[in-house]
Amino acid sequence: MTGVEGGRPIPAPLRQAPWAYLAQLVVLAVAYYAVGRLGLAAGALKGNVTPVWPPTGLSIAALLVFGRRLWPGVAAGALLVNGLSAVPTLTACGMSIGNTLEAVAGAYLVSRFARRPTDLDRVRDVLVFSILGAGLATMVSATIGVTSLRLGGVIPPAAIWPTLRVWWVGDALGALVVTPVVLALVPRRRPTIDRRGTAELVLLLGATYAVGAFAFSGRFDFAYVVFPPVIWAALRWRLQGASTATLIASVIAVLGTRSGHGAFARGDATHSLWTLDAFLGAVALTGLMISAVVAERDRTSAHNAELSHDLQRNVEELDAAQDELRSARALVESETRYRALLDHLPGTGVLLLDRALRVVADGGSLFSQRGFSRDMMIGREVAHIVAPEEAAFLVPRYQAVLDGHPSGTFEYSPLSGGHYLVDAVPLEYGSGTIEHVLVTVRDVTALETALQDRGRAESGYQAAFEDAPVGMAQVTLSGRLERVNPALCALVGHTRAELVGRSLVSLVHPADTNAAAQELGRLTAGTTTTYRTEQRYLDARGGQLWMEVCAVAVPGTDGEVDHLLMHFLDVTARKTFEADLRGMANHDPLTGLLNRRGFETELDRHAARISHTEASGALLLLDLDRFKQINDSLGHHAGDQLIAAMAKVLQRAVRETDVVARLGGDEFAVLLPGDGRVEAELAADRILHAVRQEVTVLAGAHPRCITASIGIALFDQHHLSAADVLIDADISMYDAKDAGRDCFVTCSPLGHERGTSTANIGWVERIATALRDDHFVLHAQPILGLAESVVRRYELLIRMLDEDGSLIAPAAFLPIAERSGLIVQIDRWVTGQAIQLLTDPALPSDVVLEVNLSARSVGDPEMLSYLEDRLVSTGADPTRLVFEITETAALANMEGARFFVERLAEIGCRFAIDDFGAGFGSFYYLKHLPFDYIKIDGEFVTNCTNNATDQLVIASVVNIARSLGKATIAEFVEDSEALAFLRAEGVDFAQGNWIGRPAPIEEILLPEPSSAGSDTAA
Repeated sequence: MTGVEGGRPIPAPLRQAPWAYLAQLVVLAVAYYAVGRLGLAAGALKGNVTPVWPPTGLSIAALLVFGRRLWPGVAAGALLVNGLSAVPTLTACGMSIGNTLEAVAGAYLVSRFARRPTDLDRVRDVLVFSILGAGLATMVSATIGVTSLRLGGVIPPAAIWPTLRVWWVGDALGALVVTPVVLALVPRRRPTIDRRGTAELVLLLGATYAVGAFAFSGRFDFAYVVFPPVIWAALRWRLQGASTATLIASVIAVLGTRSGHGAFARGDATHSLWTLDAFLGAVALTGLMISAVVAERDRTSAHNAELSHDLQRNVEELDAAQDELRSARALVESETRYRALLDHLPGTGVLLLDRALRVVADGGSLFSQRGFSRDMMIGREVAHIVAPEEAAFLVPRYQAVLDGHPSGTFEYSPLSGGHYLVDAVPLEYGSGTIEHVLVTVRDVTALETALQDRGRAESGYQAAFEDAPVGMAQVTLSGRLERVNPALCALVGHTRAELVGRSLVSLVHPADTNAAAQELGRLTAGTTTTYRTEQRYLDARGGQLWMEVCAVAVPGTDGEVDHLLMHFLDVTARKTFEADLRGMANHDPLTGLLNRRGFETELDRHAARISHTEASGALLLLDLDRFKQINDSLGHHAGDQLIAAMAKVLQRAVRETDVVARLGGDEFAVLLPGDGRVEAELAADRILHAVRQEVTVLAGAHPRCITASIGIALFDQHHLSAADVLIDADISMYDAKDAGRDCFVTCSPLGHERGTSTANIGWVERIATALRDDHFVLHAQPILGLAESVVRRYELLIRMLDEDGSLIAPAAFLPIAERSGLIVQIDRWVTGQAIQLLTDPALPSDVVLEVNLSARSVGDPEMLSYLEDRLVSTGADPTRLVFEITETAALANMEGARFFVERLAEIGCRFAIDDFGAGFGSFYYLKHLPFDYIKIDGEFVTNCTNNATDQLVIASVVNIARSLGKATIAEFVEDSEALAFLRAEGVDFAQGNWIGRPAPIEEILLPEPSSAGSDTAA
């Protein structure tokens, strides 16, 4: 006994064995989860958005084949995928419900309205699946999923429609691409593939891959060339071929677009995703429709063949009983017997003509579809039924059959359109005299159109070889060029006549000849079917060309390799650029010395050598004394000249085996491999002397001598970490500055010899512990809007908790954090807290927070990625976040700072110039970086009511800001007179103890409900 569920019978063994049903659920859930993770990993374009969501197609196919009673497997798989993504639990549950309902709805609608839902071999079934299964049902998941994301706070209101659209299109495309592939794997009638068919299938898969890789290689916009392989597959193997080719093309398109290649990797990610999905949808629908048309054509041909066989058998029966068939009664009975059969022949018409070529009987549906009723035809001559031009074509052929000429099949294209195959068979019933002509007309318009399309596609492929913008060649199994295109001739500078017949290896650079010969040998031997590599070739003048070479082995009719098809892309410019880029990545452009990245690599390499040998070494860290004052007073050009002179002095003062680097700004480093303390101190003394004697800068008409401070750190068996040595050298350098500059300080492994360094290292450990144990707190200082006298803006200030719970001022630990590099972790903690605070519902929605960024963080790619990810994941409003940057932070790495600021400004964050006016570089900073606010240095504000110079500077800054459309903020406002002066001068905001002292954020930003509110009048 069997039951019924979802319109499909349930086998009795399955209902009698619950473990089998549970096994099916587990397999479906695991498969759903696997393809879901695969879709997220391979197709992500932006966040978790994928252009194709494969689980949709898998789940709909599973429910169509095995019944909708497997929906719990879909639900479990969806919950696994969504639950392990970065969304709240309730949101994941809501998304999983949408995924499950989508699969159930899609399976139900397709089963309800499609005649053979698991075959997709009818045009009507393909349309039902595309519109209801892939189009309508996926809207269920998109609607519920986006609603869950919004209710869970994952997306803002403005992202609802874009997310809904992308979700729906991704699920719909997943159904169009994946469902046919799964249905094609279900055991049923499949086309028989012989040896030739296998070769053709291999050629198809290779062509699909090669064409897809070419279409999405990133240099040419030929995405449409993936259509010929898909059409070929649909014509040759129907659903199995079309779905497989579509899947290959889709995978290549998604991976190429994700990597930034192809016609769809342009503009923003949403537009790229939309156009990519539209294109893949067109490819999938094209393959499905053509496969359905071919399937219907095959059924029609088979039906026609069967009918022809039946008719022939009936004719033989008529010959055996010719006496009975001659009577009118027998003819009427025969007509009645087969009338029902003939009238329902799809796309076929049957006529019985007498010797006068009059219609004595008809059948099939073709004539009625063409507008010829039975009354218009029976008893009338053919010449009086059709147009004169058509009669002139048909009548002689029918008459020839009556006259005894052999019967046959001919093609017929009437003026009204269409293409037909006509069979004319003489009927003589054994009397020796032909009495009737049996005419069968078959409509093959669709087949003719498909064949013409295929012919055009093959012609297009031939044209693509000749017109391809990349070099193409057909190579024999002996390795000789058999055919080349003009692009290859232009690349290597030879004519076609010079290349054809020549050995391919003879064009390869001698250094790559062996590798090229081995690759070609593996292809011709059949060991591999394709390869891609980059090799050097020689042009006609002997010049070297870097080529990206792709080769594929093309099989012949016997399945063996017949020839090789290769294409060549000139990547010489890219190779040259990559080499230059590698040099730039590790060297300072001003001095030519190693930069911080290259030096740290050398430092790590030396530390690794020491760990395995008895070798030693020393590190010297140098910093020019009072360089900032020189830079601010004489300008950056003078500073650059001073840096270049310092680099030359260092290179002359050390050995060739020593490593010299510029770490940034005026900071240099020297690695002395194998030297101990004595040698290092001698080298430091030699460098200090050379700097005093050789490094000068003009201050007016008089040269000014320059000095330096040097910190020395030693490598030893107990101190092997490159990072630790660098920190020790940095701290020792600052000790040298504290000792009066123009000297060096050695950091010994013994703590009692370090002096000030020991205290600094203690602070480093305290800061690291505070970061680890979260012993930092934030205070906030109000900033008054002078136009409205309302506080809606606060600057966040960090404090460190001591062991007894007391607060440590930032001046005590921030300088040490700057030197040790821990400042980046502190910046990350402060910005993370600020972003999280913006999402707190207790914080008024119009409050703006300002945070400071250090020089090390500005331009740091990891810091930029962290800020972008935090803003997106928390949903915080970036327009309520202002970053304060000092000119020193920006000028240390202007290009990196510009990219950092511009990227965050694009997503809505705002920026303020901090301590404006304190140095010469302020105006350079003003010119080269986008900003929103200018914070006037407190030096000009503190005594502005009594100092005319301060008043003039403040008025000038306000005037500049207004001209640029920016706002101004005055720091260190300590009394009412200063506040009144600033308001009169047009300053926009004021900050200082007179406005409000810093206080814990819990007290000033998140007060109790009874005192909540951010509008605080000064």
